[in-house]
Amino acid sequence: MGWEQVEKLVNLTGNKNIPDLSHSQIQTLLGAIGTNKDYDVWIPANDRLKLDWKLTQQFNLRENLPYGFERIQDILSEIDVIWIKKGANDVKALFDVHLTAPELRTRFSIVANIERRSLFVKQLNRPTFRTSGLGDLCTFLDYTDVHNWHQRGAVR
Repeated sequence: MGWEQVEKLVNLTGNKNIPDLSHSQIQTLLGAIGTNKDYDVWIPANDRLKLDWKLTQQFNLRENLPYGFERIQDILSEIDVIWIKKGANDVKALFDVHLTAPELRTRFSIVANIERRSLFVKQLNRPTFRTSGLGDLCTFLDYTDVHNWHQRGAVR
């Protein structure tokens, strides 16, 4: 499933009875979606005990960050959810990213409350984002988008 389809799907369902989700619950949903899409999932060790297994079936987590990114290991270790090609070191998606690693030329999403969307749009319009091309790689998903994505059956 490509990013265009994901973006279309998250916009289709609207705000129908979406629960107030915590940061840890969003991490749980994103991890479950990544697992269902057959990715290895990495979540920081200090967040793993906070995952909410009432939301989805428990999934395995990758123990180590991908190899080949040692120079930015400290940055990667702060990212909330990383999807990695199963059995490889190929980063496929980053969620809740600190945008300080331009060598990661993969699509990624900022995941936050809907109230932060305007800040996201404002930041994307900054010359740094336009010049670097990061704005073309980055999308915004609010908690409702992630919940709807999960509810549409992305996770069995």
